[in-house]
Amino acid sequence: MNKLILFLKNNYYLLTAVLMFLSFPSYDFMLLKLFPVVAWFSLIPLFSYVSGKSLKDVFFVTFITGLAGNLFAYGWIGNFGAKVPGGYIVILLFLIPSLTAFFTIKIIVSEYLSQKFPQYKLFIYPSVWIIIDYVQSIGFLAFPWTYIGYSQYPFTPFIQAVSVTGILGINFIIVMFNKTFSEFINSFDNGIAGLRDILNNRYFSRAAAVFLLVAAITVSGFVRLSGEHNAGNGRILKVALVQSCISPWENWSGNRFRYLSELMHYTKGALQSNPDFIIWSESATLELISFRALTGDRDSFDEQLLGFVKENGRPLLTGEIGLTVKKDRGHLKYYPQNNAVMISGAGEVLQTYPKINLVPFGEWFPYEKWFVPVKRLVESFGGSDFVPGSKPELFKVDGLKFGSLICYEGIFFGSAENTVKWGLTFWLI
Repeated sequence: MNKLILFLKNNYYLLTAVLMFLSFPSYDFMLLKLFPVVAWFSLIPLFSYVSGKSLKDVFFVTFITGLAGNLFAYGWIGNFGAKVPGGYIVILLFLIPSLTAFFTIKIIVSEYLSQKFPQYKLFIYPSVWIIIDYVQSIGFLAFPWTYIGYSQYPFTPFIQAVSVTGILGINFIIVMFNKTFSEFINSFDNGIAGLRDILNNRYFSRAAAVFLLVAAITVSGFVRLSGEHNAGNGRILKVALVQSCISPWENWSGNRFRYLSELMHYTKGALQSNPDFIIWSESATLELISFRALTGDRDSFDEQLLGFVKENGRPLLTGEIGLTVKKDRGHLKYYPQNNAVMISGAGEVLQTYPKINLVPFGEWFPYEKWFVPVKRLVESFGGSDFVPGSKPELFKVDGLKFGSLICYEGIFFGSAENTVKWGLTFWLI
């Protein structure tokens, strides 16, 4: 027991790995329900430990902490390859070190600059953090899933600030909060004699200022939400979201009519509330709906779906497999896309939106010409080979415009901002 206590005392930075796991709702159990609160303190042990250390030590402890924390928090992603022998390990061997590299760069650059300019370290850490967060959101391999600010989605009043700062602003504030309080804790290396020591501490005022900033943002969010609820002068669109529990990867062709029957059953129940508009999920109807409507070659699935929509007279937004034409070595070929498709209340296919931000290695394979064996392995996991869309599309219901961000796209703040600029609102499916 004494050896364990001594180990934890000397390596308390590892607590951040546990807190990283507890900061994201990766699994459904009671302790993880506190993740919005834990995120505000998750980085304090690591920040406290690396402060003033050599860059070699900073690199080592940060990389070890990042590996453990990312494995705890995102190890479940390996399940996408679990059906293939070794698939779980292959995914994690690529994903976890990649995420840890970004995490390590953030802290080692922050600590290096903080030691050069100690008077600005409370701003250096969050500034470096969001710059690298931004880099992590661009390019073919973008993966901004790990943004610490996403942990605050249940904290509705506070995240109203996103309309001004974007998600990077939320990341900035949380990291600054962690860094400020880590410095406050480090300032008491010689112990605390009493309340006077705390109040006279130079970091106390800084910690208090950051705390008041968070409080002010939260209060303004409450005010904003209260004002929106009481405004009552905007147009209202009543939407029914219908989600059945299906696995489209398990024999879609054999189960598609049963899945469609389930969706129609639940939708009929939702229609009792008289919605203006119905939304199904990304994987609800994995058929060539828009392509077959364009060619006039509808099958019985299309007839049932479009007939159901026409019978109920409500427009429907659902997922589909789209097709696009591209030139390949002088020949025109069809390539699949992950689409949202809009069907009018009259049962007519109106418009589609091909997903722009596809999941790397899951929905498409970057650099496939150089990594053919790896691509074959990913295909054995059940990976798709979609072609990304090129620009946002706006749909319209009752004169209101909106864009559709499909699944994974919801974490790309640039996509959300562009969609809002183009239209009045947006939906996630």
